[in-house]
Amino acid sequence: MTTWHRMNRINGKTTGFFHQKPTRCLVAVSLAALLVAGGCKRSATDKPAPAKLDAAVAASVSDEEARQWADQMADILQRSDVDALGQMIDLVDMFEKGAQGVALPANHREAFLQGVRDVAKSASRQWAHMGREGTINVLRVYRDGGQVMALLRNILHDHTVNYMEFPLAKMPDGAVVATDCLSFIAGQTLGELAKSMAVQVQASIADNKATPEVQAILALQKPLEKMRQGDLAGALQLLDALPDSQKNSQHGLHLRLIVTGQIPEAHTDGRYMKMLETFREYLPDNPSADLYGMEYFFLKGDYSAVEQCVDNLDKLVGGDPYLTVIRSRCARLSGNPDRAYALALQATQAEPDLIHGHYALLNAANDQNDFPTVAATLTTLVNTFDVDVEEILNNHDELSAFLNSPEGARWLIDRGLTPDNDGDDE
Repeated sequence: MTTWHRMNRINGKTTGFFHQKPTRCLVAVSLAALLVAGGCKRSATDKPAPAKLDAAVAASVSDEEARQWADQMADILQRSDVDALGQMIDLVDMFEKGAQGVALPANHREAFLQGVRDVAKSASRQWAHMGREGTINVLRVYRDGGQVMALLRNILHDHTVNYMEFPLAKMPDGAVVATDCLSFIAGQTLGELAKSMAVQVQASIADNKATPEVQAILALQKPLEKMRQGDLAGALQLLDALPDSQKNSQHGLHLRLIVTGQIPEAHTDGRYMKMLETFREYLPDNPSADLYGMEYFFLKGDYSAVEQCVDNLDKLVGGDPYLTVIRSRCARLSGNPDRAYALALQATQAEPDLIHGHYALLNAANDQNDFPTVAATLTTLVNTFDVDVEEILNNHDELSAFLNSPEGARWLIDRGLTPDNDGDDE
């Protein structure tokens, strides 16, 4: 396993809209900050949706319908099918619904919504990364009172994890739709973001000046432009020069963490660790604090603190075998091989299709020279997950004791190999 890294990916196209009018730019910059931090994104068209989310009824969605929606959503995201995604989720409608109830003059409201549409068009490219950079699964479908919720899990190739929670409702035509989205790594729903931004616009209009909150958002324009140009050092310099109230706002903290994490030197000179610490200091109760906290404490080698973050997340999501895999890794690195083995086995039993659990079991069994379990787990990886035999052998030097054991020799022979040509052609 690699060490924890950010799960955020920066796509400059998302932030190339600085020629817009102030109100549009305000919402565009704010939404872009959420999108870059892993928020919910979709491909929008210039045509308004034929039906608005206000008409959706949550109580009419059955458990079976919710599961079908969640399975389809996960499949679409895994395939990076942006066109099909537009039938499942409407970013513009979500944002408009979140901002309703905040009185804005018609021209400002239209500019506000046009800013959302502009960003939504660019943000469609971001969806393509989700399926290409990891796996997306339905973790659970459940009811919170009368509201049906779908919870999706996104595990990236670098082993970071994010969760996306969607409240579901049914439109008059019978279609099941998501009415909002909470991305744990962003720590905020789209509806919450929309309402806060609309209130800030309202306040700036009433005062005939930009409020501190509005100034904090607008101050991110130049750093975002630097990010779009690939000048990360320049972006970080601008972000660090902002007043404390701006650089330590939720948007400012997310962007500073993203940019710092993209700079290789920041991982060796202590700046990234310091930024992780600052993020948790200012946003201790935000769901993203535990996701980033896992990375922070993992890099510090404080595995008990990592597990505390895992426990917090586990409660929020109602249980996740992948988090058990992380616990197993912590136990292994803490020198507790028995617990690492038990947790890895627990993860594979709870979710047999989770490949990470089988790799955790492989490592834990190999640590204890439990070669029968190593052989059985390798067989599962090859037969069930189509893992290439030679890839395993060439990238797992720690398996040398197993390969030289009777169990290892039998396993190689069963695959047409011998201890003398176990994937090495020379």
